Amino acid sequence: MKRREDQIIADLGVAMKFKLMRHRSKGGWKHKSKDTLLKELKREVGELEEAIVAGKNPEHIISEAADVANYLAFIIEKVK
Repeated sequence: MKRREDQIIADLGVAMKFKLMRHRSKGGWKHKSKDTLLKELKREVGELEEAIVAGKNPEHIISEAADVANYLAFIIEKVK
């Protein structure tokens, strides 16, 4: 049986992949600088905060959290 943390990470990964697939036509992120990605990450964190404060449904909050996680992943890839 998976530990709860493992399930949380697995669920987040599914949400991240879904969001990446939905936004694939937007041109990607590889051409963006770390500074631009950081700016966009901050915007996404703001959207997540708004969703939480507004009491949006869990699916909406998970979707916003996946956006934040994706931007974190993009930044990690840039600094490797």
